Amino acid sequence: MTRIFTSEKRKCLVCQKEYWVRQSRLKRGKGLYCSHFCSATHKYSDLKFRERFDKMNIGRNVGERNHNWISDRTKLVPTRGKDSPIYRKWSLDVKKRDNFKCRIGNKDCCGKLESHHILMWAYFPELRYDVNNGITLCHFHHPFKHSEVERLSPFFKELIGTNKINQ
Repeated sequence: MTRIFTSEKRKCLVCQKEYWVRQSRLKRGKGLYCSHFCSATHKYSDLKFRERFDKMNIGRNVGERNHNWISDRTKLVPTRGKDSPIYRKWSLDVKKRDNFKCRIGNKDCCGKLESHHILMWAYFPELRYDVNNGITLCHFHHPFKHSEVERLSPFFKELIGTNKINQ
């Protein structure tokens, strides 16, 4: 059994381009736009849609309803994470101290050089930018699990002990 689809030529409500649409889509209230792009363009430009969307988000933790929202934007503290200039300087100082070489330095060394915190960044904020709390490692030797970091910390301290910088 073959199905016969009847189509109708229409004009897009947004771009006025002519296109063909099946009768079945028209009966369901579809087929008003020539593409998804035109549909989205019309839908999101509609102010009523924006109002409905905002009402749907009532009670959610967005914008001013979020518990971390700060209405006075002057009280925001600039980020001082791992993208900050002071962190990049720390990383460069550690690499300079170690002559831009992995401190483990065996035949397995490969990959990009990374500055590693001996005592973890999260647990020792006072030592974050202390050059003596850092060691240069290649990507292969850099530990990523907390258990490995804790297990290898004494070994890294021993490696750094000979090259400490007085601050």
